[in-house]
Amino acid sequence: MFKRGIKWVGLLVLLIVAVGAGIFLRAQNIFTAKAELVLEDPSLKLAVSSQPSWVQEGERVAKMKGCFDCHGKDMGGFVFIQEPPIGTFAGPNLTKGQGGIGATYTDEDWVRSIRYGRNPSKHYLKFMPSQEFSALTDEDLGKLIAYLKSLPAVDRERVPVSPGPMAKILYSFGKMPLLFSGEYVDLKAPAPVSLAASEHADYGKYLAASCVGCHHQNYGGGAIPGVPPSWPKSANLTPKGNLAKWSFEQFQKTAMSGVTPEGKTLNPQFMPWPAMAAMNETELKALYSFLKSLPEASENK
Repeated sequence: MFKRGIKWVGLLVLLIVAVGAGIFLRAQNIFTAKAELVLEDPSLKLAVSSQPSWVQEGERVAKMKGCFDCHGKDMGGFVFIQEPPIGTFAGPNLTKGQGGIGATYTDEDWVRSIRYGRNPSKHYLKFMPSQEFSALTDEDLGKLIAYLKSLPAVDRERVPVSPGPMAKILYSFGKMPLLFSGEYVDLKAPAPVSLAASEHADYGKYLAASCVGCHHQNYGGGAIPGVPPSWPKSANLTPKGNLAKWSFEQFQKTAMSGVTPEGKTLNPQFMPWPAMAAMNETELKALYSFLKSLPEASENK
């Protein structure tokens, strides 16, 4: 009986190993096929001005969109995830310095990468949240590009993006959309040329596009797709969450200080509150109005 038991345990282990290998092989094939796709170009024409006001506003757009969180405070590149099962994810050096892409990127390359999540070779970029940038107005995208082109040179070689086995498996089951987020960008959806800033919820919805990557499409928060398990869940921003109890003054204070009315200090690694700190009062009021207008949503699993 004992030998028979050992035999069955051995067979079970072999079965588990075989299934695991099959799952990984499937994931690897799906990942490789997506990474090697050569894509057709969408429209890349955009007017970019180097006038100082555009550069200044472009820096503010970069702050509001969280660009510094992935590319570093000097935009010279930054490793923001480095965990073996998930992999290594790093924003590249965006400057004209050694190891940077700024020296070779044309305006069209910037549009292709930021709005559509594709590199100059027309392959999908990895972990570039273009679904959050695709709806940027032409004016705001132009200002952002003007700022990126003005960056001081930083000499720093790029740390290669290297998705680990868990990232590939999650992606193969649709649980890591950020790995190739460019595939979720609607190429036929025209971006507005510009939007007049206002305190209305409609303008707040435009500003809140950066929130969906962590807080999900319904803003209900929960587990963040594709990040290490050690990361906390994102907050529920609908009337089911704490934000529903906040006054605008409390919301504004949280945006400026990173401390909630409940006394919780927000870690900018997980909740990039400095992006909201870059907003002016009109923008904060618009964002607050939009979040207050949301229907209740349960936490996403």
